[in-house]
Amino acid sequence: MIIQQYFRPLSRELKHFIVNFSYYESNLKSTSDIWMGLIPNATTNIIISLEDEVSINDKNNRSETFISISCSSPIGIKDKKHFKAIMVQLNPFALYYILGIPMNNLTNCLIPLDSIISSHEINLLIEQINNTKEVKDKILVFEDFLKIKFDLGRVNNRLPHALNIINKNPSISMDLLSHELCITTRAVRKMFNHYIGMSPKFYSNIIRFNNSVMDIMNHPETNLTEIGLQNNYFDQSHFIKNFSLFSGMTPNQFLKNRSKSTDFYNFTLDNSHSFVKKS
Repeated sequence: MIIQQYFRPLSRELKHFIVNFSYYESNLKSTSDIWMGLIPNATTNIIISLEDEVSINDKNNRSETFISISCSSPIGIKDKKHFKAIMVQLNPFALYYILGIPMNNLTNCLIPLDSIISSHEINLLIEQINNTKEVKDKILVFEDFLKIKFDLGRVNNRLPHALNIINKNPSISMDLLSHELCITTRAVRKMFNHYIGMSPKFYSNIIRFNNSVMDIMNHPETNLTEIGLQNNYFDQSHFIKNFSLFSGMTPNQFLKNRSKSTDFYNFTLDNSHSFVKKS
């Protein structure tokens, strides 16, 4: 049995920074290792195990808490027979407003959470969450914790505006994007690297990849070449290359695995770090 629940932040201030909270619980009969795969989407994710240490990407990389920072490659979480976790997905620029340092040196990092938040604070948080019975109340405990961690001062308004523009049109040119933001192309690149840790072009590629994933999930009967063209890939080889870069498998492999999954996160990771659904 697998339970997944998603929650929007209730705090008005945090809605600028948080995409969603999620609660994950599994009680599986399998005796072999199962890895839950998280596909990159340019966000930062904080993962807190509520029972025991978990493995991330490598069996030797174990901790109760992890933070993945703007990862551009799949993340594999070892899913034990009995596993409970709370996760929060932050907007691409949100971590800057916790740490207050440029993000360009932290992109694609996967590190224990106590690298940026003290172990004492984390242990208190986990204790409070575990002492709370209802899932929605566990989420509120986590939300209250994050509220005091964010610098809730004025967010650079161009950041959410720039992300909205690209999210709606991932193929937008730099010239048009800079015109929409009323700043130079150099200033756009500098802003993205400083607050998000990646270039606008790289962010656009991740969004285009995610749009392709959702098209495959929602319309599996559609020809893959057509999906590639709909997402403005020049040709099939370009589509396959970009898709494989971010998912570790081809669109066709993803389509086959999709039919064995309840949602696109429930894929397992094999030894080659490619997503495959465990049969």
